[in-house]
Amino acid sequence: MSSPRLHLAHSGQPSQASAQTGCSNEFRVIQGGRRRRRSDAEVMKADLAILWQRFVQNVFGYGPGARTDTAIEFGCTLQTACNWHDGVVGPMGHAVAHASQAFPDEYDAVFRPDRQRRAA
Repeated sequence: MSSPRLHLAHSGQPSQASAQTGCSNEFRVIQGGRRRRRSDAEVMKADLAILWQRFVQNVFGYGPGARTDTAIEFGCTLQTACNWHDGVVGPMGHAVAHASQAFPDEYDAVFRPDRQRRAA
């Protein structure tokens, strides 16, 4: 008995580029194949995902309930929490504001490492 084989058929259509990228690149291709330097905002957006990943893992850990706890704390979907823990995307403004208020020491440790928290 032979093993089953996978047959792929090409549709003739070009594949769609993914909107998500796994890393921040200094340059990106724009229309016409030209390359341009990424804007500061684009670089910051990519860096935010990595910093946010570090933050949520510092606060909620790596255990089996960490992603669920993150979703509950921030009122987001489990998929969003998983994306944060995996460093796929960063948060929106309301989550950052909540994090800075609810977890000030952990927030400062990741986002403001040079700032010392004063005892209240």
